[in-house]
Amino acid sequence: MLYQGRYRTNTARLPGGNYVCGWYFVTICTMHRAPLLGTISGNRMHLTAPGLAAAHFCTEIPAHHPHAELNGYVVMPNHMHAIIVLNEQEDLAVCDEASPPTPRPPDAVAANAFGRPIKGSLPIVVGGYKAAVTRWCKANGHADFGWQDNYHEHIIRNDDELRHIQEYVQNNVAQWINDCYNPDRKHS
Repeated sequence: MLYQGRYRTNTARLPGGNYVCGWYFVTICTMHRAPLLGTISGNRMHLTAPGLAAAHFCTEIPAHHPHAELNGYVVMPNHMHAIIVLNEQEDLAVCDEASPPTPRPPDAVAANAFGRPIKGSLPIVVGGYKAAVTRWCKANGHADFGWQDNYHEHIIRNDDELRHIQEYVQNNVAQWINDCYNPDRKHS
């Protein structure tokens, strides 16, 4: 889609979601879904150097964004999943009291949800993570490494959904044999 003279992709973001606080399930894929992060054998993930960097920088997210927590993550051969919790920030008091937080209509603080990213928002957290892994890879001899431009996020709306996603993340390595991007997958 052409917008103000630039091509851009359509957003998958939830209209009314503020993306500055809440529980989010995030999936980030490598460029062309290339298996650059590791291999799986015997239901065990064997990380490459870029995969180790992806895991390391994921665990570092709270150090760079003190309002962020990591509820779980998994690095797969060509993508990674994370459950990221964004808590209320002093200068952005927009979180609901519900646990897990639920989406709410944008207010004056989050009015630019589809424009420039808001300080501390999910796009800033994920963008910083992707940049850190990419910089490390380029500086350490992995010039072929890259992420896809976008990422997928899902707002976790309730405890049942959270449990289902936590199980999915925990069992993702064991399910790799059925993944449509696994070149060795078993066809049923």
